[in-house]
Amino acid sequence: MQWYYNEGSERRGPVSHEEMQGLIAQGAVGVDNLAWREGMANWVRVGDLPELASFFQASQAAAEPPITEAQQPPAGPSAFGQPAANQPAANQPASPGFGSYASGSSAQGGGVHSIHGDRQRMQYGVPENNGFAIASLVLGILSLLMFCCCGFVLGIPGVICGQIARVQIGESEGRQTGDGLALAGLIISYIGTALSIGFFIYSLVTAEQRQGFQPW
Repeated sequence: MQWYYNEGSERRGPVSHEEMQGLIAQGAVGVDNLAWREGMANWVRVGDLPELASFFQASQAAAEPPITEAQQPPAGPSAFGQPAANQPAANQPASPGFGSYASGSSAQGGGVHSIHGDRQRMQYGVPENNGFAIASLVLGILSLLMFCCCGFVLGIPGVICGQIARVQIGESEGRQTGDGLALAGLIISYIGTALSIGFFIYSLVTAEQRQGFQPW
């Protein structure tokens, strides 16, 4: 499983699931960062991803020392229905707990986060397959199927498209995928081109032998 995440306005990744856990433990990735992996339709807040949110709970439990009995706050008076010192009065609304998040709440920054998150999703986008990689695979398959007539005519462009695709994918910094398609297109295009050239040479030699010409 490979993850992409944002660092400010920059996209980072891909990183493995274990590397993502390490980044969360180091504080490099927080709950408000956005993350994406293959199979997801869009970027999602890290704290809303179940497979990553558990890492925050584990790191928080490891960082916080256990509360001893001496550190326990004293219970408030219970006579005459008076509320305890650490409990809100009946006519006062209870404050949200630590780490709570309400979508659209300006007090918790939900509205700002929602707008900012949508802008980041639009900025980062979802990685797409490179067009040259797809073209290379298609041309390679066609060159292999039609090697006996025009395989090299299709195979050579397939090799060129595959090389261009791998260069573009390497320079895209995660914005494009399809390196596997490009590699498969290259291999199949090479095979289709070689078979086509071999078949062409074989046809020439056979034609000359039929005319009684022996080149050796």
